[in-house]
Amino acid sequence: MSDGPHRIDWEWEEIVLACDLVAQNGWHQLDVSDPRVKELSSLLQHTSMHPLEDRLPSFRNAAGVARKTYNIATVHPTTWDPRVTATSWTRGCSMSFSTILSRCCVTRIVCARPRSGTN
Repeated sequence: MSDGPHRIDWEWEEIVLACDLVAQNGWHQLDVSDPRVKELSSLLQHTSMHPLEDRLPSFRNAAGVARKTYNIATVHPTTWDPRVTATSWTRGCSMSFSTILSRCCVTRIVCARPRSGTN
């Protein structure tokens, strides 16, 4: 039973997708106005991973996605900033970039495949 809308932590799969954006951007954060940020925001808002009734109106909006790319970029081994605090998920993301990159490749392949029964 839901306690109503609340802040929802990012799942590993969501972080992998955000990390893929950062990797494609040379391990630099992306701006809220970047079309790739807006596209990922839309994708995350349309997944069924988190129940609609649990989501705040700002759930995975472009500002939140852009912030996540900043968090990821600042914990990357080549751009690490000790002044930045990150969640354990994001720190875990930075510690396993090779795993994430391989998953990103698989994710791109799966997402690029046409779905059967859809137009």
